[in-house]
Amino acid sequence: NQDNPIMDVAADRGIPILGIDVWEHAYYLKFQNKRGDYLGAIWNVLDWNAVEQKYDAALSDELLYKIEKDAWTALGDFHRVLSLTFHAMEDGNLNPIRERSAELHARAQALKASKVPASFDSTEMIRAMDNLVTGANELHRIILKKGGKDDVIKTKLAALHDTFHIIQGLCTH
Repeated sequence: NQDNPIMDVAADRGIPILGIDVWEHAYYLKFQNKRGDYLGAIWNVLDWNAVEQKYDAALSDELLYKIEKDAWTALGDFHRVLSLTFHAMEDGNLNPIRERSAELHARAQALKASKVPASFDSTEMIRAMDNLVTGANELHRIILKKGGKDDVIKTKLAALHDTFHIIQGLCTH
């Protein structure tokens, strides 16, 4: 219906490397209502060198990395909790992190345990995720100790935020 995989409204996103028009206007004059004959004949006129070039270009397209990052649900799950707690802290409200430190720690562990998309899998990513889990664990332990001191919580949460941005940065090329 005129949507394509590049559009962010498409259910299945991707980078097309070959498109075939199957609306009647594309084949009716030559094939009338015989869509199957049209599709059978299309293989005789394809430029496979052009398809190969589009494939090679797709492998390094930034959209591919965005699609992979968007599909990494554990990353988004961690980010949602971090965002709710960090931005509240910026506004002077530490209640969200005090209430959700266990969840933030669990999301960090889930992120570390998740399958890293192949494009982002590197020793730097592993190290950053280890640091994220360590930082979330430290923050949670501080909060468990009768609430922890505000300045220490702010410092630890800011460091965790910075570590997350390192991970975000590793999700681009």
